[in-house]
Amino acid sequence: MPLISQFYGILIYIYKEIGGHHNEPHIHVKYNEYEISITLDCKFLNGDMPKKQKRLVEAWIELHKDEIKKAWNAYNNHGQIIKIKGLEKNKMRPRAIEVKPLENYILEVKFDNGEIKKFDVKPYLKHKAFKELKDILVFNLVKIDGLSVSWPNGADICPDELYNLSI
Repeated sequence: MPLISQFYGILIYIYKEIGGHHNEPHIHVKYNEYEISITLDCKFLNGDMPKKQKRLVEAWIELHKDEIKKAWNAYNNHGQIIKIKGLEKNKMRPRAIEVKPLENYILEVKFDNGEIKKFDVKPYLKHKAFKELKDILVFNLVKIDGLSVSWPNGADICPDELYNLSI
């Protein structure tokens, strides 16, 4: 299964469908422990993935639909692998590459430009999506997620806020 594209931790593959169970052009997507199959019309065939990553995949498909069709046909008909550009990373905003939870709901975040900053999550704890994070054990489950950070319950911090409001 050749890798044809990758972006933000999302890996895009094409399978050779000799006698396969999918009859239309589609891709297979992996993100961490998640996997999905999706058509070029953005119909999910199977699997699941966090909403944010699904949206990124859908955007990538819309931008590269013709290229994906050509890549799918080239691989299934001739075994030829065609790579496709991923979504471009915004070089204007540094990307979070490491995160460490500290005391008092503070995150220490290292960005890909070398900066290490601290972000105070306390103001967010009053919002519904962040209430579970009041439990320090849940707060400590923070992880890097694309450009920013997130928690297993789906709570995340906007990448612009994470960088611009950190000190």
